[in-house]
Formats: sequence, structure tokens, C-alpha cells
Amino acid sequence: SFSTSTLDMLDELGIETDEQTRNAVVRFWLGIGFLLGAPHDALMVPGPEGTLRPLDHREARALSLAIRRRHHARSVDGVRLCEALIEGVSDGFPRGFGWLAPGLMQVLGEPRATALLLTGTGEGRTRARLIAAVLGGLLRIRPLRPLTRTVIQAIGQRWVRPFLAQGR
Repeated sequence: SFSTSTLDMLDELGIETDEQTRNAVVRFWLGIGFLLGAPHDALMVPGPEGTLRPLDHREARALSLAIRRRHHARSVDGVRLCEALIEGVSDGFPRGFGWLAPGLMQVLGEPRATALLLTGTGEGRTRARLIAAVLGGLLRIRPLRPLTRTVIQAIGQRWVRPFLAQGR
């Protein structure tokens, strides 16, 4: 289920991935899950002729949504982990733009999840909240929505593509 949230964010940034790539990402993370100790049977579903096969993207997405509905609640550990992850991602942005990662998360992330995971404190968070408020407000104005999405997608492609290129 972890891999589907990454793919969802790429969708929000306007970075297209085909179904084959989506399935490959899910299967890669299923392998990581197995290496980390997840039971093999938990990562597989019945395939043709009674054999087991790994989940595909669509099935992993359904699992992710079920887990989200059941388990999303604010916790101190969850907030700390999210803050550390965002800080790590922010370190990869050009100097002076570290606030952009939490700002984009606030604009593009699912509002309920973002409210659970971000405390809104820390260096640069005021700027991130301001950017999120401006971009979020522009997204709510129907005539400006296409232009705003184009700007957000351009930002995402500018800073996310190099990370994707490193993984190939």
C-alpha cells in the first residue's frame, strides 16, 4: 500500500506513469516488504490455476484505501516520522526552497492525511502554509484552476524528475 501513495503524488504532479510501470513499482515494494519480514502470503493473491501472484497496482490501491479508512489517526510517532521524511526531502531542494516540499504536500496531499501528519511547525512552515493557502485558493477558483495546475505540475516536474532519473 505504501507504493500507491507515491504513485498518487506523481499523478497529482502531472507525471504520467503507465500501468506496467505502476505494477513494477508495486512489485518492487512488495519484494522490499518481504525482505523486511512481511509474510509471503500477505503479499500475494490467488492467480490462475491456484498459483499465487503478487498484487498489481489496482489491488494494492484498494488495499491502501482500506488501510487508510481503518487506521488513519494522528499519533506523535506518525507526526515525527512525517516531519523527518519531509525534512529529508526538503534537503534535496535547492538552497532557500526547503519550504517547498511541505507546501506542496499541503496543497497536493489528501487534506485529512495532511492534517494528521503535519504539525505546521518548524523552519519554513510559515512560508509553506502561505504557499499552500495561495495555491489552494487558486485551485478553488475555476477559471484559474488550469493555470494553477500547470504551475504546480511544472514545479513538480522540475524538482521530482531528477529524483526519478536517479532511480533508473
